[in-house]
Amino acid sequence: MIMVVVGRVIHREHFPRLRVAAVAAAAIGVRASELLPFGLFGLLTYVEPVLLAVVSITILGESLTPVDLLTYGPIAVALCLLGIENATARRFPVAPPG
Repeated sequence: MIMVVVGRVIHREHFPRLRVAAVAAAAIGVRASELLPFGLFGLLTYVEPVLLAVVSITILGESLTPVDLLTYGPIAVALCLLGIENATARRFPVAPPG
């Protein structure tokens, strides 16, 4: 069995190391979910695919298909809106009722 990743062929003998890396990444993600506030962890799960798309376009030279734009576009717009909301909330805090 051969797997192609980023233009490189990965042979079967490398699969055990890839499994270890995948398990380590999952364990780190679980630990992060315990340490970070729920809202921040949730936001970071949306940032990851957008950053991966940006890296694949800018560094790896990949191109986006229309289906990719339908997937990543709304996520990127939502992240921008969350950033704007966060910036304005800090600038104009709402006084607590009472």
